[in-house]
Amino acid sequence: MVEVTPWEYAGASPGPSQLAIYTLDDSGNLSTSSTSQNMVTSQFAPAYYQFSPDGRYPAGAGAAGLQVFAWDSASLTLTSIAAIGSGGTCTSSGCSGPAFGNIAWDENDQLYTILGQQLLVYDVGPSGVTPAPGSPYPVQNPVWVTVLPENSH
Repeated sequence: MVEVTPWEYAGASPGPSQLAIYTLDDSGNLSTSSTSQNMVTSQFAPAYYQFSPDGRYPAGAGAAGLQVFAWDSASLTLTSIAAIGSGGTCTSSGCSGPAFGNIAWDENDQLYTILGQQLLVYDVGPSGVTPAPGSPYPVQNPVWVTVLPENSH
């Protein structure tokens, strides 16, 4: 998966970011059938992307929001299943307001991210994305979120 953002030229605004799918063959060659007509649009131009451990759900987070996709490896398709705005605003000169931080996943398809002074936890599945029980959790001055497997102690 590669994020593709059209370049700004001659004063025109760049278009929305889109996600292209590439296939790597046994010889190390990349190929794609992605075109601007069939690529999924990323609503928030995320700064962070990460797949769930089982490879079924890529997600992206950035200043303006969090977006979660479902990946179908058999048909090589990507579908947006949730888009959650941060409450902040972004313009060509920058963003203001709360911003999503990086993304981390646990082995149960729970997605973790930071928004302002909160740790957000979401349950992700075929039917969509829902806040996990108890989420959000207050945290002071968070910088980064990391999830360790239960048996790593």
